[in-house]
Amino acid sequence: MPLIGATMKFDALNKIAESAGNTEQMPVLFLGHGSPMNAIEENEFAAGWP
Repeated sequence: MPLIGATMKFDALNKIAESAGNTEQMPVLFLGHGSPMNAIEENEFAAGWP
């Protein structure tokens, strides 16, 4: 019954969102960082950053 539990959680989240009312939309920017190892290992990704 995992689907029923997920549906119940979605319904609860939807009620919370509805109670917040309408708000002004704001822009969103997502930057995927990939593997954290890219920041500490010597590789082509790390070499590309100044």
